[in-house]
Amino acid sequence: MHSRNINFKLRPKRIAEFSRILEEEVIPLLQREKGFDDVISFIAPDRNEAVAISLWDKKEDAEADNQKTYPEILRAVAGVIEGTPKVQIFEVEIRPRTRLVLGRVARWFLAMRKRKGFSTRMSAAAWGDLTNKSVRNVVG
Repeated sequence: MHSRNINFKLRPKRIAEFSRILEEEVIPLLQREKGFDDVISFIAPDRNEAVAISLWDKKEDAEADNQKTYPEILRAVAGVIEGTPKVQIFEVEIRPRTRLVLGRVARWFLAMRKRKGFSTRMSAAAWGDLTNKSVRNVVG
């Protein structure tokens, strides 16, 4: 897995618009691309800076996107950034843990559904007891 990190210098008072453009325009563009996995962004309002990190299956996918979609991304954010963004590609050493935990919880839930007497309409106390015992076995 590889990441493409783009560092943006934002124009003053344009953070909300930048976030909207990422959500409504940039992410849908990326989702069409081969090898795209996910994106996360960070904003430093006090410095008018943002970082968008997109995750890609292969380095070649991230590099290909630099040629194909990146110019469209620049056009989309042109009104809210200053200067030329800095782009870097990295190899991801540690995968995001959230996906692992969500996968384990989903497997746990499916296994629980097969057990006799399992119901999502259980009392809060019964649900808490079952969850505490079972989740420790799956996640821990």
